[in-house]
Amino acid sequence: MLKKILIIVLIFFGYLAKAQVDTYSRQIIDSIIIYKDSKHSNIFYYAPEKLQLSLDKSGKPDFQLLKMRYVGTNCSNDVNESRTTNLVKLRIKMPVISTEKLKHIRAELHKTVRQVKLKPLPINKITSELLIPMKDVTDTTKVVKKSIGKTRASSADSKEGLSTGKSFWTERIFTFSLTDNETILLENQLKNRELALSFSYSFYADTTDPMQYAEIKTVDNLKEKIEDSKKEQTLINRVIFSDAFAITIDLQKWTELVKEVDVNESMPPVYAAIEVRCYDFYENLRPDLYLKIVEVSGISISDDKEITQSIKFYKKQPDINTHFIHFPYAIYIGTPLKYRITEIKTDGLKMVGDWQTTESCSSLIDVTTKADKLTFENVTYEIEINPEMFDKKGNNKLLLKISYRLNGKTEGKLLEFDATKTSLETDFYHDLNSDVQYQYELLELDTVVYKSDLLKMIDSYLYLNHE
Repeated sequence: MLKKILIIVLIFFGYLAKAQVDTYSRQIIDSIIIYKDSKHSNIFYYAPEKLQLSLDKSGKPDFQLLKMRYVGTNCSNDVNESRTTNLVKLRIKMPVISTEKLKHIRAELHKTVRQVKLKPLPINKITSELLIPMKDVTDTTKVVKKSIGKTRASSADSKEGLSTGKSFWTERIFTFSLTDNETILLENQLKNRELALSFSYSFYADTTDPMQYAEIKTVDNLKEKIEDSKKEQTLINRVIFSDAFAITIDLQKWTELVKEVDVNESMPPVYAAIEVRCYDFYENLRPDLYLKIVEVSGISISDDKEITQSIKFYKKQPDINTHFIHFPYAIYIGTPLKYRITEIKTDGLKMVGDWQTTESCSSLIDVTTKADKLTFENVTYEIEINPEMFDKKGNNKLLLKISYRLNGKTEGKLLEFDATKTSLETDFYHDLNSDVQYQYELLELDTVVYKSDLLKMIDSYLYLNHE
């Protein structure tokens, strides 16, 4: 009887919810993960193929360890200064799913559903880490994790790297920063073939809230759940697909994979590349923003005319938070550049800003909305669960739902704990001066045995000890 009730509710919720991924509809066809849309029973989403490092025709990996030394310029009044920047650059490829495979998946789905519509999974966030096992002077091995999340994920060199509504992006460049010491250790071990790098990643998507369905246990609360479903439905942004792969680098065969570059005034003006960063979408700082356009102008050295290039940051591509502007002609790099920001809101309102100048010949422009202009705040919570709450045989788990307000709307996070995972950290943005609440459920063999009240998060540390 309970199973029939749950099926009825899932169908009913599907008609009321906005288009989103149905958490419980996961299936695998031809090694491809498939999800159903929670609103339209004939719409399905397919996950991408596993990522891999790009290789050229000779098998050389698209990998670069770049050691840049800045020796100062007159432009910056730091001629006597010297500093270094070390970067690892990877070009990551997403294999294209063949037309034949997509046709076969549609045919399989068509066996149970009429007029099947198959679309790419609506991924709205990507996180990645470069894992580097290193031996220090004491011969102790440790794993150094380099994350894109707090540094940057730069765009691909062409439009082929961008996602569309009909397909996934095909390749993208990921850049990681290293300290001088990490660079020395990494290079030495690459030369000695003692190292196996790993690249791990996770794709995120907005899905239905599993806790809404877990709450349905009897006929008595069926009507209540149907009424609740008519209200604004909470979306859970969660990992929908993750994987990792090893990266093997042979520096004895391809010595050019490590380069040393001096960056100073001797570089020809034609090589001027302006780095533009915007974290508004990646950090979800501006839920009201749909598109940000940045125009950058420089003066041509051939005819002293102004040259303007522009780039765009999109809400639908939040993981791309860095663009590089390359001018088609040589420009003066000894004078400040001009730039202008145009914002287009989600309601269609367009706001064109004033022209501004870069600071003292800087090649970096950060157009992220300033903190004093934000109406949100970022919080990081540390959550710990008493291990004694869990069955050592793995028969029970705890679901923690965190709810908060962002841009006036209710958002949520769903965290899962068990005997193997009793603590973690989570961070997110919410409206200034708004409360953060939480609620947890204890499950035994996937059956809810206890559900707490909705409680207020008091500080950044939460310890749960259910007795």
